[in-house]
Amino acid sequence: VVHVTSTWTGPTDTWQGRKVVVMPDGYVIPPTLSADGETEFAGVQTRIVTLENLSGSGSVIHYTLDGSTPTEESPIYTAPLEIVPAEGEAITIKAVSVKGGVNSDVAELSVRRIPYTYNYIDNGDGTVTLSKWDEWGNWIGNGVTPSPVGEFTVPDEIDGKLVVAIIGEFFSSCSEMTSVFIPASVESIGPYAFGYCSNLATVTF
Repeated sequence: VVHVTSTWTGPTDTWQGRKVVVMPDGYVIPPTLSADGETEFAGVQTRIVTLENLSGSGSVIHYTLDGSTPTEESPIYTAPLEIVPAEGEAITIKAVSVKGGVNSDVAELSVRRIPYTYNYIDNGDGTVTLSKWDEWGNWIGNGVTPSPVGEFTVPDEIDGKLVVAIIGEFFSSCSEMTSVFIPASVESIGPYAFGYCSNLATVTF
């Protein structure tokens, strides 16, 4: 007896007062996929994705990481997967259980690294200054959204324009940032640019 999950769309019945799946002959149950943390996040992070086989002995899980539908030629799942998306990238894991030459429906899970967005002043000469304030001193928002997590690299270009300066307090209170790499294009950094970054250990130029 398999208790109904929220994704089941097949026939059901009732057993001991609970709704249960009525599996057709030869039906192969799809695997389940789970991650060890949020599946949308910022910063360089690794997610461990575990696939669970619900189809019993004699079945195997085949999976893909490029969003394509798995076949019996796809890799066989043997251990949890380490997923590390690039900034702005979503990696979609798809999996099927195969038993007796019959494939289950496809199960899938996407892990996405959210791209950072930056506030800046356009210097008008093909360069920009990272800033929480506009050129008239009006606050325009947090310097980086979402707040940096872990290792962080300041981009050398934004919207095709060279980053040459970082205004004071730009990264203030980014408490989850542990290290920062500053590109060679940056010529100046204002006071307290990293104020109250309580977990910041290294700044590399």
